[in-house]
Amino acid sequence: FDYEILFVKRREAARFMPGYHVFPGGITETSDELPEKHPLLPSPLPNVLKEQRMRTLRFAAAREVFEESNVLLCDPIVPQELLEKWR
Repeated sequence: FDYEILFVKRREAARFMPGYHVFPGGITETSDELPEKHPLLPSPLPNVLKEQRMRTLRFAAAREVFEESNVLLCDPIVPQELLEKWR
């Protein structure tokens, strides 16, 4: 396998673990529970994403990375107006 790992340095002003190097992460939110047909999901839906729990976990992970590092893990180019809405 050829894995890549992402971790970020938290701001010194952060309330939780200021200045620490951390892996982006957190908890799932209701908004992470995407239906099978959603513009942010590939079509046709791969088998690994057909189960709701797997979709939720994977989307939450991508959202947390974006929130904490401003890195958006995706294949298509996302329009700027959508990025602004998600920030």
